[in-house]
Amino acid sequence: MSPLTPEQRTPSFSRIANFRDVALSTGKTPSKALLKPGFLFRSAAPDDATPSDQRRLTNDFHIKTIIDLRTDSEHAALLAKEKKSPSPPADVPDFDVASDGPPSTPSPSPSGSNGQKIPGMNYVNVNFNGKAYSSAMFSRLSYYHRAKLIALYITGYRPQAISIIGKNVMSQRGLIGLAKDSLAHCRAEIAQVFEVLSEEGSWPVLVHCTQGKDRTGLVVLLVALLVGVGMEDVKRDYLLSREGLEGDREERVKAVREMGLTDEFAGCEEGLVEEIVRELRERYGGVEKYLEGCGVLREKQGRVKEILAA
Repeated sequence: MSPLTPEQRTPSFSRIANFRDVALSTGKTPSKALLKPGFLFRSAAPDDATPSDQRRLTNDFHIKTIIDLRTDSEHAALLAKEKKSPSPPADVPDFDVASDGPPSTPSPSPSGSNGQKIPGMNYVNVNFNGKAYSSAMFSRLSYYHRAKLIALYITGYRPQAISIIGKNVMSQRGLIGLAKDSLAHCRAEIAQVFEVLSEEGSWPVLVHCTQGKDRTGLVVLLVALLVGVGMEDVKRDYLLSREGLEGDREERVKAVREMGLTDEFAGCEEGLVEEIVRELRERYGGVEKYLEGCGVLREKQGRVKEILAA
């Protein structure tokens, strides 16, 4: 069978960026895919999907469940955008007073085009960078920066507050460091995702965050490794986000700079997949033991494998 065409690897939509079938993007040809094609998809946020885009998701790709990994801040940004108000930048942690940080805003339900849900679609919202993660980020700030962040946050200067985390913590950690932090502190959220994935009635599934690059990439990495996809194939899928997001790169660079981050946060880190695979092996004993530590027992892992393995 011939190699995949660009349209097979990254199908084009009018208003959904970075979309792909993970089985095809990790397999050199459809016949050599280790995952069943047509089951696991990834993308950037589909909020602005046109009616035609929505029909393709349901009629062409038969997607039943959308797992949204975004934070409360990102959902607040979406509401602000719909109201044509200034909105905070995307891909940021949320905070809670009970976990040593400023309070978070309640998140609206994830939705499709113009805030409208796609009929018949099951939406699952998982605040991937949840309490444990945000507490870890907050704890790395000096007392001065903690006080400044809280003061800005409670007086309504949310973007400025978040930029303190961006400049003083996230930029220091880099994409690889933050991915390792996610492994360490997003275990409850990873268990939530796998709870959905272990249910046969959930499939086919689309997983997304804002850009469909980092949090989505980590979830896809864990699923792919669990089913037996090799590191180089996982890396190829991860790096496809470079072309999948190329159309709005300038906007993304502007957003990360406003957060106090370097331009690397708008792209993909070349060695990230290798580092995360090494972290899983050396620190956690491999992906299966890591998932067990998250509360995803072997029986549930087995169900995911049965559903996805080609």
